[in-house]
Amino acid sequence: MKNKLQSIILSICFWSAWVLFVPYLFEVAYSDFIRESELNSRLGWYVAITALVWLTRRRWVGFLLLLPFVITGMADIFYAYFFGGVFSTSTMDAIFNTDVGEASELFTAYLHWDSLLIALVYLGGFIVLGIKAQLPQRLTRVHKVVTGLGVLVLAFALQQMVVQHRFYDIVPGLLGIMPTYAINAENFDKAVAEYRALAQRDTTPVALKHPEKRHTYVIVIGEAMTRSHMSLYGYPRATTPQLDARKAQLTIFRDVAAPFVQTRPALMADLFPQGWEHPERNYQHALAIANQARRAGYKVFWLSNQQPFRIPTQLIADTVDHPAFMTRKVAGVAAHRYDGLLLEDVVQALEDPAPNKLIFVHLMGSHLQYANRYPPEFDRFKDTPPQLVSPDLLPWEIRKVNEYDNSILYTDWVVTRMLDQLQQRVEPDTLAGWMLFSDHGEEVYETARLNGHTPDNPTLPMFTIPVLFWHSDGLKQALSDVVRGLAQNHDRPYLADRLYETWWRWLDLQGACVDDCRFAFDRPWQPRKRMAYGFDIDARFNQK
Repeated sequence: MKNKLQSIILSICFWSAWVLFVPYLFEVAYSDFIRESELNSRLGWYVAITALVWLTRRRWVGFLLLLPFVITGMADIFYAYFFGGVFSTSTMDAIFNTDVGEASELFTAYLHWDSLLIALVYLGGFIVLGIKAQLPQRLTRVHKVVTGLGVLVLAFALQQMVVQHRFYDIVPGLLGIMPTYAINAENFDKAVAEYRALAQRDTTPVALKHPEKRHTYVIVIGEAMTRSHMSLYGYPRATTPQLDARKAQLTIFRDVAAPFVQTRPALMADLFPQGWEHPERNYQHALAIANQARRAGYKVFWLSNQQPFRIPTQLIADTVDHPAFMTRKVAGVAAHRYDGLLLEDVVQALEDPAPNKLIFVHLMGSHLQYANRYPPEFDRFKDTPPQLVSPDLLPWEIRKVNEYDNSILYTDWVVTRMLDQLQQRVEPDTLAGWMLFSDHGEEVYETARLNGHTPDNPTLPMFTIPVLFWHSDGLKQALSDVVRGLAQNHDRPYLADRLYETWWRWLDLQGACVDDCRFAFDRPWQPRKRMAYGFDIDARFNQK
């Protein structure tokens, strides 16, 4: 037994596992949030590195391949241990915006006996295990199979990194975040410069129809919020009690589908004049509604609890009057940045003296780690959920549904606070409007035994999103035709890529709207296919 244990500890397998999985164990023990690909990427590199050492039978190959993981692994360990988090692009943004003095103080503050002990054990283990690791004298059948698998894994990883410039999901920890941040920063700088140039070149006339009036609009963008889990839309669980209480004040669209089930392409289609008929009308060739509104005289705010360095939202944020990202303002990992933190920023924006204000609020909403999206006091649903694809779901699957419903409950509270803030500050004759929509929906064991959103296996709940409007008396009077049209079409089937056209009229803009806004929600309804990923949503899911 003793000899068997010794052979395991002194094997190449244990050496690789020590380097790659000790940081992961620290992340599991101390972090509230771990990116979903972290374990898979570590397993992949574990197989690949072990296989290459077996194949070459050279210890120095192991040292060479594992050294980058050791160096960044130390950083991963300390960040999890001292800060309770994992590295992200936001972390890198904060690091590169820290001066030498602050960095020196931070290093000194955490230079304790425990940090020295951790470093000594981890680095010492790497060196000692590497020196004593026993190389196989010959490759057995098992060695050959694992080696072949490792070579394939390595080839895939290299292809993704070299050809696709993809590192985030391929390389674990800080080692994957650093090139991701560098590439994103370079790409974003270029994209922002090109987008700014486009904004300067665009001379299409756009103005307010009622320039003598004051305008205040709040547009809330939810995340992964499917309407089939909202009691406002008939879900048999009180997940939206605040919106339910305000139901009579709202125009509720009953049948809106997201154009994509991923945030980036969905918001590209929603915020820009891009649609499935005209995919070229993206940020490279057209301005977002936020920028068009700014040209018309609005002071535009972009308040976000999402990560920066994302197209198209970062482009818009960098070209409006007041961008604010919670990741740059509030310390802590993503699990601690609840959407309620945005409420103070919304109040400040509403109280800005500008006569015309357009406030976008981008929530984290119900992003995949549902339990991290709400504070403990909103952990209310613990019984069996009312809608399940199968009665024999495992306990952890049922827990996922409950956590998702809790995240909807918290979002309900946050968005209605924003509506209340607007209503409390609006003057009688101001054109004031509030709107909530989601980028896409979410499958949570409702029609399939899975949770999340993916274009590879899309389900109907991934497309079904809420769209809600509230209007002030001033807006109802000045834009009575728009408000009346929205109410008349609230139960018609729409695809959210026509939000741009609806906003054009709802925001009191005049000018050359795309296709004369013929598919705006407030216009007489025209039949139009709801296409996504090349298929008809209604035909695929047998929707009327």
